[in-house]
Amino acid sequence: IAAFTLVHELGHAFAARATGARAEISLAFMMGYASFTPTRKLSRWQHVGISFAGPATQIIIGTVVYIALGGPWPLHGLTTPQFAALWAGPMIGMFNLLPVLPFDGGNILEQAVGAVFPKQARRIMLWFSAGVSVAGLIVVAINPRLAGFVVFIFLPLLPVAQRAFGGPAPAKPDAAQAALPRA
Repeated sequence: IAAFTLVHELGHAFAARATGARAEISLAFMMGYASFTPTRKLSRWQHVGISFAGPATQIIIGTVVYIALGGPWPLHGLTTPQFAALWAGPMIGMFNLLPVLPFDGGNILEQAVGAVFPKQARRIMLWFSAGVSVAGLIVVAINPRLAGFVVFIFLPLLPVAQRAFGGPAPAKPDAAQAALPRA
C-alpha cells in the first residue's frame, strides 16, 4: 500500500508540474498527500487532470504489477502477492475516484459543480459528501454483512466534517489559495 501511495501521489505531482505548478508530496505511514502551488491561474480541466492523475497512475501501475505477477482473469485462486497488487493498486485507485470529498473523485466533481455554481461549489460538495457518507452508514447499519466496510464510510465523513465545522476561513488567502479558481 505504501508503494502504491507513493506512485499515486507522484502521479498528482507530475501532473501539477506539467501545468507549471510547484508540487510537493508528503507521506506518512501508508497515507500521502500531494500539494501544489500554481504559478498561474489553472483551468478547471487542469485541476481535473491533476486530480485524476493520481488514481489513474495507481490503477495503471497496479494493473501492470498484477499482470506481471501472473494474475488470473477471472479473479479466482489469487496468490497473496496477486491479491495485494490487485487490492493496493487498481482497487484502492478506483475507490479514490468515488465522487465524494476528500477523495480525488470528489475534487473532480467539485470542479464540475463549480462550472455551474462557482460560488457555492465547495459548500455543495461538503453537504453532498456528508449526505452520501451518512447514507453509506445507514446501509452498513441495515446490512450486518457490510459491517466491515464502516471504516470506508468514515474515511470521507471525518475530513468533510472537519472542513465543514472546523471554524472560520482565514481572512486573507495565501498566494496559493489566491491563485486557485473560486469554488
